[in-house]
Amino acid sequence: MRKSRLSADLPSARRAPLGVSHLVISRRRLDAAKAAAAHTRLTRLRKAGEPALSAADKEALVNIVAARTGKSQQEAEQVVDNYARAYQQAAEQVKALKEQAEQQAREAAQVAASNVSKAAWGTLVTLLIGAALSFAVGRFALSSRNIPVIAE
Repeated sequence: MRKSRLSADLPSARRAPLGVSHLVISRRRLDAAKAAAAHTRLTRLRKAGEPALSAADKEALVNIVAARTGKSQQEAEQVVDNYARAYQQAAEQVKALKEQAEQQAREAAQVAASNVSKAAWGTLVTLLIGAALSFAVGRFALSSRNIPVIAE
């Protein structure tokens, strides 16, 4: 006979066929399932980047907090509201920091583009000056060259 993991955790003296321990095991399984569901919901919210909890998610979390902590429904709602408020504030901070980083990146890109443009213009001017000097030196060399006259 195969034992479930939850029933294996209970001492053998406390095991009963379908009595109180069966209800305890069922309750533990239900709590574990609710915790897994809450974790799944929170993971989905985090991945979706949703800034607020939906009513169904909030109600589920309130029920899970109340069941796992033994707090009243009102206290559990307050805990979930505090969580939702903290999550909302964190999401807003992340959004603000993201916008600030994007703005700084744009400004840095603008400065870099400006500097590259200035360097390109400087290179063009240098090349044009070099071409003009080469032309002038070449003309001078041709005009000052002694061409021997060969008489035939």
